[in-house]
Amino acid sequence: MRSADTTFVSRESRNALTDKQQEKSPPLCPDFVIELIWDADRPKSDSLTDTKEKMLIDWMANGCQLGWLIDPFSQMVHIYRADGSIQINRTFSTPLSGENVLPGLAFDLSELVAWTRCLFATSIRLVNRSRQSGKAKS
Repeated sequence: MRSADTTFVSRESRNALTDKQQEKSPPLCPDFVIELIWDADRPKSDSLTDTKEKMLIDWMANGCQLGWLIDPFSQMVHIYRADGSIQINRTFSTPLSGENVLPGLAFDLSELVAWTRCLFATSIRLVNRSRQSGKAKS
């Protein structure tokens, strides 16, 4: 099984493992996963398609209860649930909820938007500097 960007394993799931299994990377599927779309080097549709497939095949099909696939650049979230439903939020205006998996968890995506804008602006500056540096050497 591949790894996710962020995972949560409930106490009940963890306690079901032997002491030896708990010492290493446990052989179980997390109860909750977060996947982020960050791959700027590949076409956006490929990265999104690959990550959707990973969410369905690696996580939900193996017993994950809740999954968030977050695309900070397009401000879209795919929310995967154990019942097979997938909810798509096309805006970051509504905080995400941990639902029955992590009651009380609320994630305000507007914080991620601000951070993403800062990251994007920094990337643009680095690319521009690199281009200017390349012209100076010519």
